[in-house]
Amino acid sequence: MKHRYVPYGYKIMDGQCAPCAPEAEAVKEVFRLYGEGCSYQTISDRINAGRFPAYSENGWNKHHVKRVLENSRYTGEHGYPAILGTEQFMIARAVHDEKIAGWDYGDDPAQILWERLICGECGGRMLRIGGKLTAKGIVQLRCKTPDCGNGADVAVDSVHRAVTHLQNRMLDTRTKPAHSLYEPSAESLRLESQINRNIAKPDDPAETVRLILQGIDARYRSLKSPPILSIIKKYDDENRLSVPDWDLFKEAVSHIYLSRTGIGLKTKSGEELYMERNDVNASGNGSCPAGSDGHTCEPPAE
Repeated sequence: MKHRYVPYGYKIMDGQCAPCAPEAEAVKEVFRLYGEGCSYQTISDRINAGRFPAYSENGWNKHHVKRVLENSRYTGEHGYPAILGTEQFMIARAVHDEKIAGWDYGDDPAQILWERLICGECGGRMLRIGGKLTAKGIVQLRCKTPDCGNGADVAVDSVHRAVTHLQNRMLDTRTKPAHSLYEPSAESLRLESQINRNIAKPDDPAETVRLILQGIDARYRSLKSPPILSIIKKYDDENRLSVPDWDLFKEAVSHIYLSRTGIGLKTKSGEELYMERNDVNASGNGSCPAGSDGHTCEPPAE
């Protein structure tokens, strides 16, 4: 983990990141309430009224709730211990996407990009800051999380090219889901327990073998392959994208994340695509030096 930033829900123990049990329970409760349809404000009110640790010295607010719901590290990403199952996180993202499905982006469909842009360092929201660079087509991005420090001044056209490149890679791998989700069924857990008892007392080897085979079958049936969205299927016979497809982005992309070294795209089916940044301020403090044109995340020549 970078810069010793530890998200809510974790603690450093013996030099390693580990779940903080009381905070982890709060994280789980946030996701549970959101899955039931509660608003950010309602969730923060209930968490504040409960037995859970405060997010900050002022307790919880709706922005803290949103930050938790957007942080995919809780599923075990980037070396963090898992607090949630991937499926539970994806359910929360699906609820979020359903809520914003009716939003009107006016004359700028690309607005959805900024709504789904998060910090690749801490999982917080990336904010756009207005300034004189805007007239030059450069957007100033800063992580909203205090003390995180991640940020960059980047050319909007350059970000769009990076998104196009990542979308093309997403389409190239559309028939190869990143992984299958395994949630053990009650049957597979029962068989596993019975197998362990039989192994401890091997009175009937044939029965033990039979149970093991049943257990394998039950585990296989518990695997769930992420679905391929119908909007992706329509690209089977089409050419590669030359500009971002915002309809595809809306339907298939969970979020874009920007770190100090690269930019990544995560699909709603759980697949992650990543490319390194090559701009001059990729490892800096987020401000362009004099004369910089803000180019960042340029895709390789194809």
